[in-house]
Amino acid sequence: MTLSAEPSSSLVAFGEGFATLAAAGGPDGIPQRKADVRAEWDKQMKTFDANFAEVEKFFEAVLDRKLAGDAADKRAFQFFGMVGPWYTVGWKMGVVIEKTLGRDALIAAMCDERHLLATYNRAVRQSGERLPLWPERLVKALN
Repeated sequence: MTLSAEPSSSLVAFGEGFATLAAAGGPDGIPQRKADVRAEWDKQMKTFDANFAEVEKFFEAVLDRKLAGDAADKRAFQFFGMVGPWYTVGWKMGVVIEKTLGRDALIAAMCDERHLLATYNRAVRQSGERLPLWPERLVKALN
């Protein structure tokens, strides 16, 4: 994964969460079934807001060119782990989009990542859930 000065290139890493959503059979399915992975999943979901904020901070650092090249790659790969933010944040984004706007909206956002953050924000606002939103600055930069 090479990010250079474009945070949009790492949006594809949210595909880990989308794959988890698909493997669960949809937004109401169980995202992880193996006991050790499920325990880590539950732990990470309890820190969703903090994980979301870390990913946001990463995107902003890349956008501001404070983080680039190998350093950006190294930081991005830290979001994988057994069940890192690429999984949990990506999964939650997918769930909110699918439940609120429908599967077609989720597929459209997955196929054109430039609209992913805006679609998630729209879904959160319409859902009434109390979830963090991506800053408009990031949404516009990636759109």
